[in-house]
Amino acid sequence: MRISHVDAARRSQGTFERRTGGVQPGQHHNALGRFGPRPTPLQVRNALQLFACLQVIGPALRLARPALPAPAQGMPGGVQALPGAPDYQMLMEPQVPAPSPLSSSLHALGNGALGVCVVQPRQCGSALLSTGVGIGLSMAGSAIAGFGLGRLTAMDTTPAPANEAPMSPQALRADDVLALLPPQAQTDVLEIVRDCSGAETCATPRIHDVLARLPAVQQRALQCLMSESQLPVLPVEPDASSWPPGAQAQMPAMDWMVQAAELLGALDHAEQLQLQLDVEQISQATLDAKHHAAVNRLGRRFDPAYERHINQARMDAIRDRFQQDGFQLQEQAFLINATTDLGEPGLHNGRNLWLQMDGPGPAERTLMLMAHGDVAGIASRSSGAWENASGVAGVLALLRRFRNDGLPAGARVQVLITDLQQRGMIGAKAFVQQCLVDGTCPDLAVNLDRLGWGNALALSGTDRHALVSEAAEFPEQRNARAVGALEARFAEQMRLAAPRYGLRLPDTANWRLPSDQVALQREGVAALGVTQSTDREMEHDVRFFEAREHMLAAEAAVDWARYPEYNARQLDPQEQQTFRRQLDAWRTARDDFGAVGLPRAMRVPNSAEDQPDQVDARTAMRVVDTVHAAAQVWLRQPAA
Repeated sequence: MRISHVDAARRSQGTFERRTGGVQPGQHHNALGRFGPRPTPLQVRNALQLFACLQVIGPALRLARPALPAPAQGMPGGVQALPGAPDYQMLMEPQVPAPSPLSSSLHALGNGALGVCVVQPRQCGSALLSTGVGIGLSMAGSAIAGFGLGRLTAMDTTPAPANEAPMSPQALRADDVLALLPPQAQTDVLEIVRDCSGAETCATPRIHDVLARLPAVQQRALQCLMSESQLPVLPVEPDASSWPPGAQAQMPAMDWMVQAAELLGALDHAEQLQLQLDVEQISQATLDAKHHAAVNRLGRRFDPAYERHINQARMDAIRDRFQQDGFQLQEQAFLINATTDLGEPGLHNGRNLWLQMDGPGPAERTLMLMAHGDVAGIASRSSGAWENASGVAGVLALLRRFRNDGLPAGARVQVLITDLQQRGMIGAKAFVQQCLVDGTCPDLAVNLDRLGWGNALALSGTDRHALVSEAAEFPEQRNARAVGALEARFAEQMRLAAPRYGLRLPDTANWRLPSDQVALQREGVAALGVTQSTDREMEHDVRFFEAREHMLAAEAAVDWARYPEYNARQLDPQEQQTFRRQLDAWRTARDDFGAVGLPRAMRVPNSAEDQPDQVDARTAMRVVDTVHAAAQVWLRQPAA
C-alpha cells in the first residue's frame, strides 16, 4: 500500500523526536553567516590530522633543544674547569657540530611534502614535484653562495718571505700553557727554564718529561688548548705513492706535547712569572683559610683567634712554597712580652721561619733577607698580596739566585720570615732578642716590604728609625743611632745599581718605613728597609705621619682626667682658659690630620683592595735585581 507524503513526514518527525528527546536543537544562523562553518576540533582518533600536526611542529621541537654550556671565562673554547676542583684541572668539552642551515631547509621541505601526501592524497604528485624543484634550487643556491664566499675568504697561498714566520690566527702564549699546569709542575717548568738559561735544546726535553707525568685530565686540557690555538704546521713533501697526490701536505709537524714543551722552553721571563705565581699562591692560601674558618665556624670575623688561625695557615703556605724549591725553613717558636703598635704591653706567642745558606769556608760576613709573612685586615677581605706576599716572593727569588750562582767564600745568607709584624713587629723583636743572647745576629739585615708598585726605590736605614714611634718598648729606643760601615756600603751599592734597572732613588726628608727592620735598628743591629713607591706617595707619607704625630702630641697635652671638671665649669678661670686652648689645639690638629688623607701605603694594605692584581711582578723584579746586584758586591767585600 502506498504511503502518502503526509504519513511519511509524520513518521520522519516521530523518529527525529525519539532521537532528540523532543528538544529542538539550537540554531546558529547569525554565527554561521558571520564566521562561516565552525571547524572540526582536532581529535586523537583523527590520525591523519594528528600526523600532519606533528610534521609541522617537529622542526620547531628539534630547534628548541637546550644549548651546550659556554666555556668558562678566561679559558679556551672547549675547555671547562672541573666542578669543585682547582682551576688547573680541566675537562675537554665534547665538540658537537652545529646543524647546517641547508639541512634544516631540506628537512622542512620534506616534512611539508609528506604532510600534503597524507592529508590530501590527490595533491601528492604536485607536492612532490614542487618539493623537488625547491630542493634543487636550495642546493644550487647554497653551492653558488659557498663558492663565492670561499673565493672571497680564501687564504693567500703566496709563500711568506724567508725572514717572516707564518702567524697563527690565534696566537698562543707560553703564559697560557703555564697557567693550565698544577702549581708543582709550574715550579718545575720555571726552574728548568732558569737552569737552562734560555737554551731551548736543554729545556725542551726536560719540560717534555714534566708534561708526560701529568694526569690524563690535565694532558687532555693541554691538548685541547694546543689544538684551539691553530698552531701552524710544517709542509711535508708529497709522497709519489700516496693517493690522492698531496694527501700528506697537511700532516701535523709534531706532537702537541713537543709543541707545548718548546713553547714553554722559550720563556724569557721565568723569574717574573715565578714571583707572580708565588704571590698568587700565598694570597690564595690566605683566602682559602678564611673560607675554611668561616665554614667551620672557627671564630668571628674580628676575633683575634680567628685572625690567628688564618695567619698560621698563611705561614704554612709560605713554608710550602719554599719547600717546593728545595728550601727547608725551620720554625722558631717564641713567647715574648712586648708592646703592640697601639702601645699595649702583653704576652704574645708565634713562630718565625728561618733558613741559613753558607758559602765555602768559615763565615766571615752574614747577610739576612727578611720579610713579614702575616697579614691584617682579614675581616676586610684582604689577601695580603701587596703586604706582604710580594716581599716574601722577593726573598724567595733572591734565594734562588744565590743557590744557582753560588755564594763566595766566607759568605753566609740567612732568611727570616717574621710573624706578628702587624701587631707591632713582635716576631722581629723576638728574633733580635734571641740573637743578641746567642751572639748570632747578622752583620746586616735587608727587609723587603710592599714590592711591585711604583718607580722609586725607597731605603729606610738606621738613621731614620727614630722617626718611627710605633711599638717602642721604652722612650730610649727612639734615640738616634749612627749608620754602620756595612750598612753604608750596601746602601751605596743599592744606589749605584738602581738606575741600571729603571728605578729612581729619591731622598725624601723625614720619610721612613715602619716595618720589621726598625726592631733590629732599635737594638743596635744594622738593618735596611727596602720598599717601592713614588715621589708623590713618599711626600704624602711624610705629611700623613707628621700630621698624626702632631695630633698625638696635642692629645697627650690634654689632661683628660680633668675634662669632667672643665665641662662642668668647675675649674679656676685661668685653668678653664688653659684647658680650652689645649682642646682647641687638639681639635685643630685632628682636623688637619683628617684633611691629609690616607696614603696608598695605609689605604691598600689591610683592605679588600690588597689582591694579587696590585702587584706588578715586572716592577718587583727590578727591586730583586737591584738587591741582588748590591749583595753580590757586598758579600765579596772584606768584613769590617
